[in-house]
Amino acid sequence: MWTNARKWLILAVLLSLGLSLGGAFSVPSPTYAAQEPPLQATAEQLESIEALSAAFRAVAKAVRPSVVSIRVTKYPPHRRTEDFEFGAPGPPAQRRSPEEYDELRRRLREFFGPDFDFFGPRVVPKKIRPRRPTRGLGSGVIVDAKKGYILTNYHVIEGADEIQVKLHNGYRYGAKELGHDARADLAIVEIDAPDLQQARLGSSAQAEPGDIVLAIGSPWGLDQTVTQGIISAKGRSIGSLLDPRISDAVAIQTDAAVNPGNSGGPLVNIHGEVIGINRAIRPQGALAPSYAGVVFAVPIDHAKKVMEHIISGEPLKRGYLGVFMRDLADVDSALLKSLAVEHRPGVMVLKLPAGQPAHKAGLEAGDVILAVDGQTITDSATLQRTIAANPPRSQVVLTIWRNKKTMEIPVELGEQTPDEQLTALAPERQAPATIEKIEKMGLQISELTPEKAKQIGLPADTEGLLVEKVQRDGLAHQLGLQPNDVITKLQQQRVRTIEDFNDVLTDLSLAEGISVTAVNKSGNKFSYRRSPQN
Repeated sequence: MWTNARKWLILAVLLSLGLSLGGAFSVPSPTYAAQEPPLQATAEQLESIEALSAAFRAVAKAVRPSVVSIRVTKYPPHRRTEDFEFGAPGPPAQRRSPEEYDELRRRLREFFGPDFDFFGPRVVPKKIRPRRPTRGLGSGVIVDAKKGYILTNYHVIEGADEIQVKLHNGYRYGAKELGHDARADLAIVEIDAPDLQQARLGSSAQAEPGDIVLAIGSPWGLDQTVTQGIISAKGRSIGSLLDPRISDAVAIQTDAAVNPGNSGGPLVNIHGEVIGINRAIRPQGALAPSYAGVVFAVPIDHAKKVMEHIISGEPLKRGYLGVFMRDLADVDSALLKSLAVEHRPGVMVLKLPAGQPAHKAGLEAGDVILAVDGQTITDSATLQRTIAANPPRSQVVLTIWRNKKTMEIPVELGEQTPDEQLTALAPERQAPATIEKIEKMGLQISELTPEKAKQIGLPADTEGLLVEKVQRDGLAHQLGLQPNDVITKLQQQRVRTIEDFNDVLTDLSLAEGISVTAVNKSGNKFSYRRSPQN
């Protein structure tokens, strides 16, 4: 009892103390600052923003009907199969072709029974599971509605066996390549479709950094996607950055969002004019494989020039100087000081191959090229582009630095040899039917001479056509042909000259299948066959 009373007494004392302390030490109530009303745009500001938004809508609405989605299919090449040898190894003349092998097996099985296999499983090729075709995606822009011409990047359709174009209205059409220029990474494909709408082509020369631009295309297959940004820079050199084949690599840089699938689509200004063809994003590695705010586009002024040559059937010819060079920025500082060119932009000549235009004109190793026709040369890429912009056999004046003084040297340019000109433009002198088949084969050949035969290790009396180049993923590549192979038969008919080859090709329907017999540099005989297409 006393225990409970004591507990109540202690509780009362504590409560009284708490009340007294609470009066002595009052806790201030929290105060809150008066909240200001949120900032609101003025009617004038909203009107300006709405006008800008309306302008974007108008540009997108005007340009999107001329933008297409491009889907390509590439079929895997057939595996190269060497002839089977029977008995002891011997020269190629003593070896049998696969056709002879199959016939011999058939006859032996007729005599010994269907399970007989005299040669054993060692010489029977294993069944190879066919690989699935690969598919690619890109964009394009209609540049001629009447003819159905669509401009895109060459890398979008390179090596494609099938090209399909999807219009803004969802209709799909099969397309064929009209031509390409690998150095500019541009190509034109053609479709036969009604009521096309072509884009208006502007001027990339008039575009300036800071200009607002829109990029339209099919990123990740999302057709008719519109993104917005500004021109970040002009005249970017991207050849070594993206693809060493691209020598015409002066690009417009933009921060408009571009991702895989946008390649070949237009970059347009606020007037709805195409000023560039979106080509690539800056590679960032595995952690950032797509858009990173740095995008490059082929200037439309250069694209127009390339288009004219593709459409006319005349390859774009570029000037050639013929020097090995190095940027002054990469030259040893002590050497630059001795030459008194420490603070000059330019390119140093390291080596001049004999007989080339620069050598003929009198340039020397150690010369520093400062300008071409008065245009300052800042680096090797600038020199290459400036020279290539001039036609072969034209004359340019090089301003060089030699013996601590400037001097001018006139040079007659040579012709730049195309790296990728196998099927870009077919010769007009050939019949149209033959042209198509040569393009499908993707093959460059020359008549074999005794000298060429010896160079590749074959007897001097070998007859046939030497394979010079094989276009990747072309029909010749799919068959298994390789450079330095010698074609001896086409469709079982012997071919010794280019004329023989064209005669057989003219009467050949590739859809019915094709067979090629060739000899490689080791003297081994091969047969290449492609079955009829259903």
